[in-house]
Amino acid sequence: CLAEVLGEDISGIAERIMPPMLKYFETTQDPTDKAVVIGSIGEIIKMIGKSNTKWVEPCYPAVMEALLSEEDMVTNAAYTIGIMATVVDLTTEYPRILNLLGPLFSKDGKDHIVD
Repeated sequence: CLAEVLGEDISGIAERIMPPMLKYFETTQDPTDKAVVIGSIGEIIKMIGKSNTKWVEPCYPAVMEALLSEEDMVTNAAYTIGIMATVVDLTTEYPRILNLLGPLFSKDGKDHIVD
């Protein structure tokens, strides 16, 4: 992944790619594309780390929306919200986040989600 190769240097590129990624997430109806965007956001934030947390806040609503999805993007959203929680303080959001993550721990026909 480009984010891993560039590491923290991806911060400069993030300035150019994050806005179109978020815009695409908002406009596309394709759940696979949305899942890719959410996973990519997680990878970029992971590589940027605590050195530049400015993308967490604008990306947070998209990630929370993805957590509400019935589609496969939920697993990417769970990953990304976990990454976000390691770079910024989301403790005030934990009840909401944990409520949304709860169904991931239920088998209820979601064998592809529960490992």
